[in-house]
Amino acid sequence: MRSVISLCVFLALGLWARCYNFDDVFVHGLNKQGMFVRGYIYFADGDCYSRMERVRMIMQHPFTVIHHQDFENYPQGVDSHATAPFDYLIVSMAFVLKLFLAHSKWDYVEIAGAWVSPLLGMAMIVFLWDWSRRLKLPYRELMLLVAALSPILIHGTVLGRPDHQSLQMLCVVVALGAEWCFSQKPSRAWGIASGAAWGMGLWVSLYEPLVLLVLTAVLYLLFDRRKLWARERLAGGIVFAAMIALMLLIDGLPFSPPDKLLLEYFPRWEQNIGELKPAGVLGPLIWAGYGLL
Repeated sequence: MRSVISLCVFLALGLWARCYNFDDVFVHGLNKQGMFVRGYIYFADGDCYSRMERVRMIMQHPFTVIHHQDFENYPQGVDSHATAPFDYLIVSMAFVLKLFLAHSKWDYVEIAGAWVSPLLGMAMIVFLWDWSRRLKLPYRELMLLVAALSPILIHGTVLGRPDHQSLQMLCVVVALGAEWCFSQKPSRAWGIASGAAWGMGLWVSLYEPLVLLVLTAVLYLLFDRRKLWARERLAGGIVFAAMIALMLLIDGLPFSPPDKLLLEYFPRWEQNIGELKPAGVLGPLIWAGYGLL
């Protein structure tokens, strides 16, 4: 009972922190008489509007997979690095919200986009709570407090930021948690969880998850290579291979070399992206929520 109460406390803290910008995201449209006419949602980054345009295109043409975006950098367009899993996660939320908000003064598609990342942040806290409870880790409350209030995690899962980083972070957290458990005691269940999480993480983004997967494999090779090829990992390996096969079949390899025009406009574009701005001397410490201390 005490553990469940602590989970509720950390979820409340995490949700409160991720909704600090509520008034900036949800803006009430009022007429001249001051009456509520329509609600407007403003997203945190410019990239979010691109993501939501992809979502609307899929809702108009279900089961579409978008590789090239004509609406961005018109008329040339861009080959986007965005992939299908996060698009369809928002689409699924929108279809559910449509059942309740079809006649609302708020756009149910934009509400889905605004809330998808905070919900993924809450899922991350739930996983860490259950994972640390199973392992009976010391100082687990401190870990959950950092997960709930760390500024860098809040930025990745903040309200009004439908960015694939939120899904990517959840996949990486589950994958690393599964690898921790597998390194302690190999089991088929944790092997499958690891394979599924790594596979989905790589499908969402071939950047950070790939770096962490390679680092994890190197650590196994250096310290306990038998666990890397353990029999219990076979089922997880099959799941991982199936996820990568789906990625290649549906999205292809989400990478294309930058062209001349992209290189010309990139310096101005990156100024609008929060995680690409200079962090300063104390930036890493501040963004980690002083958790490094």
